[in-house]
Amino acid sequence: MVVDYADRLPMADLLQALADVLVPGEVRVLLLARSTGGWWSRVTDELDASLIPHEAVELGPLADDLPARLAHFHAAVEDFSTTLRRVTPRLSAPDLRGARYQQVLALHTAALAAVLDGTRGTLDEATAALMRRERAHWHAATPPGTAAADLERVVFIATLRGPLPYAEAVLVLQKALSSNAERAERALEAHTVCYPPSRPGLLLEPLLPDRIAEDLLARLLLGGARPGYDPAPLVSAWCADVLPRLLDPPGTARLVDAAQHHPHLTTKHVNGLLSAHPDLLVRAGGAALTTYTMLSGADSDVLRRLYGLMPPEHDPALGEAAASVLGRLHALTPELPTEQQAALEYEWGRRLLAVGDLDRAYTTAQRALETANGDARPHVLLLLSEIQEASGQPENALAAARAALALAPGARTELRVAALHLPAGDPEGGLPHAEAAVRLAGDDPAALTVYAALLTETGAHEAAAEADARADALFGTRSGGLSIERERLVQLHNRAVRLDRSGRTPEALEVIRGALELCDRLPENTDDRLTTRHAGLLALRSGMTWSDAPEQSEHDATRALALLSHRSSPTTRTVRAWATLNRAMSLSTLARHEEALRVTEDALALLGASGADSWPVTARLGAPVAHALATFAGVRLAAGAELDRARAAIAAALEGYAALSPAETVRRTEEIADAHRTRSGLAC
Repeated sequence: MVVDYADRLPMADLLQALADVLVPGEVRVLLLARSTGGWWSRVTDELDASLIPHEAVELGPLADDLPARLAHFHAAVEDFSTTLRRVTPRLSAPDLRGARYQQVLALHTAALAAVLDGTRGTLDEATAALMRRERAHWHAATPPGTAAADLERVVFIATLRGPLPYAEAVLVLQKALSSNAERAERALEAHTVCYPPSRPGLLLEPLLPDRIAEDLLARLLLGGARPGYDPAPLVSAWCADVLPRLLDPPGTARLVDAAQHHPHLTTKHVNGLLSAHPDLLVRAGGAALTTYTMLSGADSDVLRRLYGLMPPEHDPALGEAAASVLGRLHALTPELPTEQQAALEYEWGRRLLAVGDLDRAYTTAQRALETANGDARPHVLLLLSEIQEASGQPENALAAARAALALAPGARTELRVAALHLPAGDPEGGLPHAEAAVRLAGDDPAALTVYAALLTETGAHEAAAEADARADALFGTRSGGLSIERERLVQLHNRAVRLDRSGRTPEALEVIRGALELCDRLPENTDDRLTTRHAGLLALRSGMTWSDAPEQSEHDATRALALLSHRSSPTTRTVRAWATLNRAMSLSTLARHEEALRVTEDALALLGASGADSWPVTARLGAPVAHALATFAGVRLAAGAELDRARAAIAAALEGYAALSPAETVRRTEEIADAHRTRSGLAC
């Protein structure tokens, strides 16, 4: 199945279409799009969750050099001549050196014009020649009682609005032509003769291919500004007059596409329309919004209006477009007052972080920090802290958060500092800040969630359970929303960890089940952080079940890895490593030893440990690498292979566990000893 303009379809419709046809191993789907971005990430999340393989392939130019273009041109001339039954001598090619002739459509347009009319001029002249023939066809097909100009107008309408069901098509034509139903029906009948429907029940078939349609729109709207095809002045004036009443979101997207190749459209029509009706482009979707930001004539006031209509929280369908809008606005307004410039850069950095563009997010936040003053500066420091945490720099993130706390003491900054003590490996140091956040924030479930997590890491499980229960009660009083749901998932994840460490694994598994159900209820409102949390929950459950339910454990680990297959931030790499380790353990339990051995090597590579020589160094990184080495050893002991490497891995793992808190060191050491005695009788 082939889906063209996949990036322009409503996401719900596209996902439903894929769900209806995709059966692994039986159906192949080709999605054609003019952009990747938020829409593709959303689709791949759904495919990964169903373990359906996928690949993004960039289609490059058909012909980069002149000899290749000449070969394609002459091959097309020969094929068109045969199909149209035209006897043509070997035609000399036009000048094909322009960049536009990299594309197959441009070469085929030039070849078809040469076969039909002997035109061998510029691409604009070739397109105009084809349009003159189309126009002659319209006039020849116009039945008695229908004005030829009406049919030209209907082609314009169909290009922007079609295809449509019969009744809707008649209604659109009545309004556009200011006519009665009889005149609209006659015009629709004439158009249907020229352009028969490609799908049953839908009329007003648009002109194809799309680049020819875009050229027609430009020529009709710009009148005689383009050579070779001059519409009647009355028709051109009518098109410009009816355009605002005719446009819907898909038509707006087509008009913006046409403006890419006809810049005068932007200044003469697009900017004015979007200034009055910016919602049309926002409703057209992220791909159309991003295309507008790349137009040479994009207007800063229009960009502000567009951004004002975007959701304040990250939306996967519009996230990259929001970042693009702010990026172009930043480029167009270099002379903004310092305070406004810092605010714009802060907002742009926030959007770049949301779409995972960490390098540009960091650079933008740093620029904002250079100019931010007063109350704005702590906000920028907290943003910088988030970016550094996402980039795998917990110490730098903690330093930025502490700087924000020094400037603006309060619940938000105390909470941020407290939370960063977890990835920094210092839960004890985070407790005073968490206590301050809870005291200052009052009934804030996010503060209580962080406090409970820190208590869990220090072994204070009863106090953690009490804080968690208070957070749970408060979450029950909060309405939904992306940030609330994300905090709720953090709370459930931490509760499952605490229950498991307290020996209450069945209860922990039930908590994870509820958390995964919550993830499944957020298919249209996810972002990278929620996807990572979703994968982390699957990896956590996999780690709890590899011994008693290895098939389920292996399935969960595989799903977690699929969800993160196209994400490569330090945070996702850590989750991928845990999932990989748990998959190795489940494979070992299933006696799939060769796979298990290979998978443990993958896990060590993810954590930066490539071999025995690196173990003493990487072990000092703490629990993740220590756990990886313990798993590495356990799988080899179970397989009866590489016992010397297994013993070395055990020693390095114990060294890594020794860097943890005393209580955690004892617990981890007992775990590794019991596991390996059970597997091989080897004394640790």
